[in-house]
Amino acid sequence: MSNPLSSVEVPTVFEIARDQGDRNARAMYRWMTAAVEAVADVYAQAGEAYGYTVYVDANADATKANGSASFPFATIGAAVAHVESEGVAGAGYVIEVAPGNYASEHVTITRPRIHLKGPHVSQAQIGYARMGRVTVNFATSAGSAPTTEATISGFVFVPASGDCLTVGGSIPCTVSMVSCLLYGEVGQRAVNVTNNDARLKATRCELQNGASALPTIAFDGSWLDVRNCNLYPGSAQAVAQAGGLVQLDSCVLQGATGGSMVTASGTSVANYSNCYIEPTAANSNGFVLSNTAQLTIVQNFFRVPAGSGRCVDGVLGNVVVHALNVFAPTYNNKFQSAIGAGLVPASTTPTLA
Repeated sequence: MSNPLSSVEVPTVFEIARDQGDRNARAMYRWMTAAVEAVADVYAQAGEAYGYTVYVDANADATKANGSASFPFATIGAAVAHVESEGVAGAGYVIEVAPGNYASEHVTITRPRIHLKGPHVSQAQIGYARMGRVTVNFATSAGSAPTTEATISGFVFVPASGDCLTVGGSIPCTVSMVSCLLYGEVGQRAVNVTNNDARLKATRCELQNGASALPTIAFDGSWLDVRNCNLYPGSAQAVAQAGGLVQLDSCVLQGATGGSMVTASGTSVANYSNCYIEPTAANSNGFVLSNTAQLTIVQNFFRVPAGSGRCVDGVLGNVVVHALNVFAPTYNNKFQSAIGAGLVPASTTPTLA
């Protein structure tokens, strides 16, 4: 940072005492103005580096990095580590990432209230930020859900190994993901939630692992809310739910899975509405339920291949509430009869308390 005081003529105390009129008054005014600007500049840079926004640019000089807009960090990991070690306690931070290749990074977030912001979010920025892996695993509880939140927006995930996004640990948390593309390769998941107290929200995202035999989303958390997203699995499920509540609305689930597009086990509760569901492999299922899982399907379009598969497969003890679903002509419209009394058509007449 340049010193704005260096070029200012400063009168001596003796000259001021002699009161040489306007010259000294003007000089003092210039000096005081420059001093105010210098202090403001220091606070601005400190605010950028430590207050609320930290900047990252893959082309930056890492030796000069302090997180400011003028001297951004060269890696996302360096920015996260900086915030977690030196950030103001309790403050929220935006880590603003410029277009570039960060695919080799594995970023772990242990501090709440961090927003990883990629260039997709701003129309003024052109290009992509290629991300590797992100793991959210909070070290300590920060109180209520809003303060234990992490958000991720505007990235293309292309990890060389491991799942694109992992939410682990046991601290209750909420993770929000907006406008991201997640591309898992062989042996990878797009999303893997193992924290039983985690909530994950995804909006306007695309999740793919078309070459993988693992689920696109593996969920064993508290609540999964996916809206306006595309899920393209490989030979496994688009969603494998082991517990909690899962809600998908206005999504596309399409892939060459040889088993089922969605599985729900344990005491899972699953709600799907306004979705397009198409497992393209022969004899595949739309949904497969086990244990005491409950499913509600309303206004979905099913395109399940004809054959031995079913739109919904389950066992006695499952509850399936269904209404207003559409089945493509000449395609499968079968439900597993073993569900028995648990297969319930939704009433078309509102029930008033």
